[in-house]
Amino acid sequence: MGKLYNTAAPKKAANLSVNSDLLNKTRALNINLSATLERALQEELAKRAAEQWVEENRSAIESLQRIRRAAWLFRRRISGVLMAQFDVYPNPSRTSKTYYPYLVDVQSPLLRELATRIVIPLG
Repeated sequence: MGKLYNTAAPKKAANLSVNSDLLNKTRALNINLSATLERALQEELAKRAAEQWVEENRSAIESLQRIRRAAWLFRRRISGVLMAQFDVYPNPSRTSKTYYPYLVDVQSPLLRELATRIVIPLG
């Protein structure tokens, strides 16, 4: 989004209706009505422009959200395959633990249903 309006445009008189008590209290406090109105209008214009942009780009935003969700689900599904995942355990064998005190379980979580494990002895 570019500039919302031309800030260099000349000022123009406008006829407004304002609550009389609000106007009297504002004047009593020497509040600049023109500057206050301009700030309020700038904020409202920015808010409306943002809402309009979201509405005009809603389908693209929704598509991007679907793509991000699909990518997240894909990463979640393959994380066990692509990421190095292993566990280290003390070797329970009396005969081999002198030479190999630890075993590394390197089996992918995709094969967790198997009754056996793939391990590498560490010396």
